Parts: sequence; C-alpha cells; structure tokens
Amino acid sequence: MPAQNLIYADTSGNIGYQAPGRLPIRADGQQGFLPTPGWDSSFDWQGFVPFEEQPWIYNPRSGYIVTANNAIVNDDYPHFLSRDWDYGYRAARIAELIEERIAEGPIAASDLAEIQMDNEMPAADTLKRAYSSFSTDDDALQSALDLLADWDGQNDLDSAAAAFANVLWEHVTAELVAGHGGDIPRDDQSRFARVFELLLADPQSGWWTEGNSASQQELLEVAANQALAEIQELQGENLANWNWGELHALSLTHGTFGESGIALIEALFNRGPYEASGGSGVVNATGWELGQGYETVTVPSMRMVIDVSDWDASTWQNLTGQSGHAFHKHYTDQTEGWALGAQYAWVYTPEAVDAATTDTLILRPTE
Repeated sequence: MPAQNLIYADTSGNIGYQAPGRLPIRADGQQGFLPTPGWDSSFDWQGFVPFEEQPWIYNPRSGYIVTANNAIVNDDYPHFLSRDWDYGYRAARIAELIEERIAEGPIAASDLAEIQMDNEMPAADTLKRAYSSFSTDDDALQSALDLLADWDGQNDLDSAAAAFANVLWEHVTAELVAGHGGDIPRDDQSRFARVFELLLADPQSGWWTEGNSASQQELLEVAANQALAEIQELQGENLANWNWGELHALSLTHGTFGESGIALIEALFNRGPYEASGGSGVVNATGWELGQGYETVTVPSMRMVIDVSDWDASTWQNLTGQSGHAFHKHYTDQTEGWALGAQYAWVYTPEAVDAATTDTLILRPTE
C-alpha cells in the first residue's frame, strides 16, 4: 500500500498515529524529486528507515491527533521523508477548532463532522487587513470592499463576500509574481497566504514594485479593480447575485466515457456542476488552482466520523454515491449532501445492519 497516514483509536480510549511503508534512506543530498544517473552507485538508496524509527505517536498529551497533509516531522528528524507537505494552515485550523470545542465541554462526534466543513480561507484576515484603510470614489468598488470588511472569512456556498475575496486573492497574487516572469509558483495557497502576510508588514519590499506597480498601495488598488471587473463579468454588477458556490462549482467527469470527446456520451456519464464551498488550504479541502479559474479540482472524496463508544453511531458520506452505474439511483445520490456537509448512518452491528437493510443482493454460482 502507499505510505498513507494511519490513525488508530480503540474502545479503551487509546489513540495513535503510525507512518507505515518502506521509506527509503536516500544518498546524501538526494530527495528523489529529479532523475539520477542509475549507473552511478553513489546515488543508490542506502536501505530503508527501520520501522521503529518511522514517525509515530501514542496517546499524546493533547488528547487528539491531526493529520491534514501537514508535516509529520520537523528538521530534527534524521531521515528525509518529503518536502511536499501542506504548509500547515489546515492542521492548525483543525487544532484550533478542536481546542475551542474542548474548552466548551465534552467534544462529540457531531462536533467533528462540523469541523470537517469549516470554510475559513487562509488569507482572509490578511486580505481584510490589507484593504481595511482603502477607500475609493468608485461606488461599486467601495461596496465590494465594504463587503470584504464585513466578511467572516468563511468560503460558504452563498457568500458574496467570499466570491469577491477569492477573485481578489487571484489578482493580488498574480500581481505579486508579475515581476518575476511568472516563475513563482502559486500552487500552495496556504504558503502564499503566509508570504502575503509577511509582505504586507513590509511595504518597502521589492515584491510590491518589481511588477506592474510602483508601491504596495498601487498594487492593491490595481488588484481590486481587476477583481471587481472579473467578478462583474462572471456574476453581474449586483452584489446580491455574487456567490462563491457557483464560482467554485464541481463538475464530475467520468474517467473514461466522460472524456470520450463525444458530447452525447459525455452527457450520459458526467454530472454537475454542483455548487461547492471551501477552497484551497481550507479544512473543507475543495481545492482550486490560482491562474486556472475558480472551479473545484481536488476534493475530500469521502468524509466520515467513527464513534468508538457506539460503532452504530458512526457516520460517513461519499462524494457521489454507492453505484458506479450511470443510470442507477445511487450514482450521484450523495453529491448534494456532500456539498452541504451531510453525513449518513454507517451502522456496524448485525442487528443495526439488518434494521437498515432495504435491498439484498444474493450471488449464486451456476450449476
């Protein structure tokens, strides 16, 4: 199996984490991201990380474990594992929300289902701060900036402010990298949110002036005007018609027939678009790519909450449905629930399974 994160919990109250898999020990200075000369043995793997040295934790003092594509080791760890970690915003936000629930009283399974749907955008606070003292004679732009100022930072489905904020984020980041020949990647929005936060505190940084602008203020103004023009083109001039869910919609494309190039066949197998909340670097990890439009391109394909005190109280939800047959009623019967964060009973005991059963499939061998 791939070396996925493995999380453990049992009915005695123990929890744990284990990094599994055969993790190679690479030659000095090698990280495995580029081809190496296979005929030179100095580039050979030096064996594998011993299992007892692989990252693990058991019953941490915090009482919880969070994995959200974040780094599982720091620079003190003796072996190189990866550099493809999420920058950590999602993990930090999950920990923050869990701590809040713990402070309010016993945390419940329903709290975790709610946390999975948290939509706070990594750059929200910094964007709001960047434009907090910004004013303009353009009434339409000022109305949009007022919308931003009152925003709660959540990329919710029906949020007009989130729609403008994400379009603004696209243009702010594009302007920041404009002076670098487009060579600066914008693929990790959590990381870029941190970069933007640091740059905002440094108005004299060359990042503000190496592109199309002469100052921090001018770049922010240019980006705001560009964002207003784009969102008006996409969703009209009436702020009441702006919403993030429509901009960030998810189209479900069948892996074979859905990409056949034959419109009639594609229409039979593809579904959507479905309006989606969340975003990149968000706990509700419906990712989109800066410079590539706002549509959802990566998703949490399944959400689940397991209640170890009562297995029958566990819940789950699949992105599409339980059937791979395009004309079956269960082909996409969970997609709307997925978009709204609904979860469904995932019963475990034989008695609960019998009570929940509506259809039974019996397979008999031929004589």
